Amino acid sequence: MNPSASNGIPIPPEAMRARVAGTSDPKWFDESGALSVLDLERGLASIGKAFAEFPRILDWGCGCGRILRHLPRRDGQTIHGCDIDREALDWVTANLPWVTTACIDGLPPTPYPDASFDLVINHSVMTHLDATYQDAWLAELRRIVRPGGTVILTVSGQNVFAQYLAALAAHAPERAALAGAEFSLGIHYTTNDDWGSVFPDFYHSSFHSVEYVFRHWQEFLSIRSYIPRGELLYQDMVVLQAPKRRQ
Repeated sequence: MNPSASNGIPIPPEAMRARVAGTSDPKWFDESGALSVLDLERGLASIGKAFAEFPRILDWGCGCGRILRHLPRRDGQTIHGCDIDREALDWVTANLPWVTTACIDGLPPTPYPDASFDLVINHSVMTHLDATYQDAWLAELRRIVRPGGTVILTVSGQNVFAQYLAALAAHAPERAALAGAEFSLGIHYTTNDDWGSVFPDFYHSSFHSVEYVFRHWQEFLSIRSYIPRGELLYQDMVVLQAPKRRQ
């Protein structure tokens, strides 16, 4: 039997927790979800917004609901979650019945019509995709958010990249190639990780420079705020806005 959090919502099974939180620790799963919601609230506040202002919300890459379980719920709002993990979505549907779920593929399209959402939130998907996949999803997120709507994404920026570099073996070829680069390479995607044993082949580790995000992502969405270590004091948070007129 799985434990329940203080809010009475059951905690997902161990394997599901590990897939989304990097650890199966039930306490951290629950606490980190609440902390992520606080981080998202701060991200919205940085552009003068709050969750209450968005009638239609999507958690893109919701997993088994680490964030959804703590997301504020208000009358008149609809909350959706989508992911590639069918098992996790089935758990969300059974235990978070106020959330409408949809299973998606590794690449777009999603099943949502144009301008379906006022706010799209996400934690740690762009951190696992190469540039081609990222561009496809930036275009899709622009499509499904309403004109002028808000999108919040996270990236593994300089802080995470420095930790990754420090953890590489001193003799690793990748370390030799990256050492001294001072993270000026823009985007770095590597399969030198453990994610391939858990997720599909396209899902590994990606690192972004601030310059790359501002230069390239703004071809799709306008950057309203960039918060270093804004998500769990680890990943960088990027608050974006869709064009106010449909392109």
